[in-house]
Amino acid sequence: MPKLTRFAAITLLALLLTSSATSATLAQTPSDAEKQRLDQALQDYSYQFSKYDECHNKYITDRSAYISFQTATAKNSAFITTKDCLTKIYDVYVAYIRYIKEQGNVFNWNKKDEEKSQTFKTLDDEVTYFQDNQPNVGKLQTLEDTVPYAADLKTHITKTTYPIVLKALATYEVAESEAALEIFVNLSEKIRSLVTSKINQDQYTSFLANWDTEIADIRSKSENYNGQARQALSTFKPSTNNTGNIGTVSSSTSKTKTELLRSKTIFAEILKLI
Repeated sequence: MPKLTRFAAITLLALLLTSSATSATLAQTPSDAEKQRLDQALQDYSYQFSKYDECHNKYITDRSAYISFQTATAKNSAFITTKDCLTKIYDVYVAYIRYIKEQGNVFNWNKKDEEKSQTFKTLDDEVTYFQDNQPNVGKLQTLEDTVPYAADLKTHITKTTYPIVLKALATYEVAESEAALEIFVNLSEKIRSLVTSKINQDQYTSFLANWDTEIADIRSKSENYNGQARQALSTFKPSTNNTGNIGTVSSSTSKTKTELLRSKTIFAEILKLI
């Protein structure tokens, strides 16, 4: 069963810089509606998982009873519980995938609407798969029938569902990181423009040159790390179960985050001039 934790998602830069003249924030804060939908999706997933967990505990008991007594009654109880658990597995994964999808609604996609739509479509298609196939559990006639059925379901989850979810989460990381860099670039330009409009630039020529160099260095390194993350993401093909270099996405976006966090001190320094 999937866990409630998300795969190493990037924490975007949040800076609150205050001077006598201005305050600037570099962040992506979800709206109340977005946060509410995400929280609700998590609650739905948690609820469905708890219902499955209860069923699984009963399955263990009924299975043990059948193995011990080998009676028709015990076998039937094990069969009914097994079918119930299989049904609930579908409910769990529908809720889980919807929770994953909602995580993609709480940040700015940096004008990559097509990528967002494609990612969401892939997740929606997987939800449809579970919804369409759940009724097949009711067609199982014997306890023996549940064994190959459960094996096929596990294969689909392992070979199809998990790669799709992993690709979605990795895509979120890259999109978030790229959007954070865009916010940094726009904010640095606005802060510089504000400060230079209020000071005698001739008195701070050296300072401004050094400041510009630092900002350019952060931008250059962040663009490089984001490029590495984007390249790694492109090597991952869920349809062929080829994970490529997906493992380097988080490490690259984490480096971008580290670079962007350097700007906190740099922004604070230039704002002291006004």
